[in-house]
Amino acid sequence: MKTERRKKQRIYEPVSIIVRGSADCGHAYQFKTTARDIGPGGLCAFAPRIMEVGEKLTLFVRFSLAGSNPPQAPSIAARAVVVRVEEKCGESSAFAASFLRYRFI
Repeated sequence: MKTERRKKQRIYEPVSIIVRGSADCGHAYQFKTTARDIGPGGLCAFAPRIMEVGEKLTLFVRFSLAGSNPPQAPSIAARAVVVRVEEKCGESSAFAASFLRYRFI
C-alpha cells in the first residue's frame, strides 16, 4: 500500500472545474473537466489537451453539496501554474496545478 506523503487533507471526490489558459502560441482555451483530487495547495485534473509544465491557468472550482442547488454550492476562483503532466492516449493529459492565489466566490 502506498503511503500518503501529503501533510494536508485532500478531497478525493470528483469536483467540477472550468480551466482557462493560453497556449505558447497565444491561442486562448477553455474547457470543463473534473478534478481527480483537490487540496489547499492545488489540484490534479484531466485535460482534453496536452498541458505544459509552467502554463499559467485560471480555475473556477464548484464544490457540490448533497441535495443542494448547484448555484448554491461553494466555489473558488484560483490562479495556478501547471507543475506536473501525465500524457494520456491521444491529445489528452492529466495535470497537477499548484495554486498561486485563490478566493471563495
